[in-house]
Amino acid sequence: MDLQSAAQGFSVTQVLNRLAGEVGSRQWKKIAREIGLTDPEIDAIEDCERTNLHEKVYQTFRRWRMKKGRQATLDVLAGHLRAVKMTALAEKLEDLRNKNA
Repeated sequence: MDLQSAAQGFSVTQVLNRLAGEVGSRQWKKIAREIGLTDPEIDAIEDCERTNLHEKVYQTFRRWRMKKGRQATLDVLAGHLRAVKMTALAEKLEDLRNKNA
């Protein structure tokens, strides 16, 4: 599913915002690296959002979308989450996506 067309019930921003709330403090950097962010990009996010985990994760997703453009789909993100053994989070994303359909 294309991120632009995902927004029927919720906007894409809302889907990623809700998903960001589900990511734990030990997971966000692992996800960031899996989706292709560089260490300097991760460090920049961390520098801007030192104490706000939710915002770190949301900004990680936002930067990924900006980098990958049309390749940044919810299905691709779910695949990345599964690749790093975050199946429950991938299923949460799919549930949010399906609520939009």
